Amino acid sequence: MVNPRAYLAEAIATYGLVFFGPLTIILAIPSFGEELTTQSVLFISIAHGAAIGLGVYAFGHISGAHINPAVTISMLVTRRIGIVDGIGYIISQLIGAVSAAATLKVILPDLGAKVNFGTQG
Repeated sequence: MVNPRAYLAEAIATYGLVFFGPLTIILAIPSFGEELTTQSVLFISIAHGAAIGLGVYAFGHISGAHINPAVTISMLVTRRIGIVDGIGYIISQLIGAVSAAATLKVILPDLGAKVNFGTQG
């Protein structure tokens, strides 16, 4: 069943997670330094949890708030959603994620370069 409202909900919820998660990491560097400390990890974790919590609260009743293609694939495998909706959710999640990353790049082009995003080099 095609549900554009649910697709939009998934895109917005994923946008929120992908925008606020990395934004928190970028903003944590000036506050906590480049080393991962207990305080910085706690700050970053709370921000990610808040983004997911708000997404679930706001959009859970519309789409189930998968927010992640891995969750959507799990729901497809267990047949809790149909293939058409699953593909629509995944496309919407990818659009939301890429849009959020592009927004961050436009807003903070130099600060993003200071974060190694999990790499060790």
